[in-house]
Amino acid sequence: MNILAHCITWNRPELLGRSIHCFLQQTDPNVSLIVLDDAGQYQSQEHERWSLVSTSTRYPTMGQKRNAAVQLGLERYPRSEAVMLWDDDDCCFSHAAEYISKALEEKVWAQPRLALEMTKDQQGLKRVETIGGKRGPYEIAYGGCWAWRLDVFNTLGRFTDTDHSEDLKIAWPCLKRFGESADSSPNDNPWYYYNRLNNSISGEGKDFYAMRGRQTITRVEKIPIGWNGTDIFALPIEPNIQPRPW
Repeated sequence: MNILAHCITWNRPELLGRSIHCFLQQTDPNVSLIVLDDAGQYQSQEHERWSLVSTSTRYPTMGQKRNAAVQLGLERYPRSEAVMLWDDDDCCFSHAAEYISKALEEKVWAQPRLALEMTKDQQGLKRVETIGGKRGPYEIAYGGCWAWRLDVFNTLGRFTDTDHSEDLKIAWPCLKRFGESADSSPNDNPWYYYNRLNNSISGEGKDFYAMRGRQTITRVEKIPIGWNGTDIFALPIEPNIQPRPW
């Protein structure tokens, strides 16, 4: 299945460089990536499997920005059959797109049931559940790396015009209309590193103002693609599965 991954970013070059690095490691040749930066921080560029559009015109909401990124991606990669989240502060193992593609063959949308987080000592990774909690067995917590078949994504009206939880606000109507998602991390094999603010691999991930677009912009001539620090892929993974951390 041809998957369009979309990434929206603002003034987080190190995290973006990690995210693109993860994309370039993907073993599935049928996944493409569109990056939309509205800080005007980079040089717009097109490559065989990924493109970056950089503009200094800010989008008023996160929902509008995501929809703009998807549309730009569909114009560049018209064979796309599915859309997925590929945020700048997430890290995905090389088999992520393969697992998502298989999940979307089973159902019309997919979510990883497990994610990875850094251990307290920063020396390894722990497996954590992404769904479930105090409010019920299907309480959705993590929005990272969700995916939809394109026709379903369009039927749902794409992302809502909101500046917060735009991913959750499309998930609930999808659950109600199309039923539960396929698990894109089967057999307790997580491939998605969730970069929470209090458990970040980069100082950029801890900066609330960087997330909300309230920093002075420094022009970046070349995106620092690579880890530039801790190689998440090289860390050991604890065998136990922990419940959702909040």
